[in-house]
Amino acid sequence: MSFIFFAWVATILYGVEVFVGKIATKYSIQNPWLYTFVWSLFIALMTLPIALINHAGLPKELPMLLGASVFYASTNILYVLILYLLDVSILSPLFNIRTVFAVILAALFAGEILNPFQYFLIGVLFVAGVLLTMDERFSVKSFFRPPIFLALLTMLSVALMGIFIKKSIALNGFWETTLWTQVIAQLFLLPIIPLFKRDVKKITTSNISFLLVIALLGTAGTLAANKATQTNVGITSAILSIPVSMILAMGASVFWPKLLEKHTAKIYTIRIIAAVIMIFAALQLSK
Repeated sequence: MSFIFFAWVATILYGVEVFVGKIATKYSIQNPWLYTFVWSLFIALMTLPIALINHAGLPKELPMLLGASVFYASTNILYVLILYLLDVSILSPLFNIRTVFAVILAALFAGEILNPFQYFLIGVLFVAGVLLTMDERFSVKSFFRPPIFLALLTMLSVALMGIFIKKSIALNGFWETTLWTQVIAQLFLLPIIPLFKRDVKKITTSNISFLLVIALLGTAGTLAANKATQTNVGITSAILSIPVSMILAMGASVFWPKLLEKHTAKIYTIRIIAAVIMIFAALQLSK
């Protein structure tokens, strides 16, 4: 099958994962720490047999793998927190800002000097990010609030995770890095158990079902994205930048206005325009 097919499959799976995850935070799982730990555990358990089938062994170089694990764990924590705090139509396009951090980190640690056009694109991404977060009052202050700060911190964590994963794959191999990053990250998540242990007794079949579905979508999406990336990185990245979860949330707001979010047509128009600008700028910046 064409890599484009796998890229579209990954994009749709990731979009549905965020959409279902947001529904879970609103109607099923009230404790974000419980969500984080069990969701991460399910993804690790689902990845384990696939990695073993592909002959994953023990890692040979630990420093980069440990770095990848730390930022994988922190990314999961921050992602779930902002999933509880932000609308999907804001959160989904904000993931394009990770490109800004990736370019800056590459300049700092890999000697890749930025040119004036890249600085311009970074400015465009920031302005578009401000537009994206505007509320019904059209207040710029809506950007400068704690949930947006957490979202930006999440994107920084994602960018750092990507750098360490890339270096670890070069040293340890793809499946070794994929498997052991998740296993070690789960160990790093053990300290959050006291934050949800009282709620363990309250876990219902509905809670488990939601987390299993979300983990399955995330695991399958990652495998499809990796398959597509093996053939073509540029076009795959372009397809993955499409904010499917935002489109799903906006569609749901028409037919089920009480499901997740409901905003005016003006707000959604601004968010769509901002998302398109961010996708274009991120793709240009990543070339």
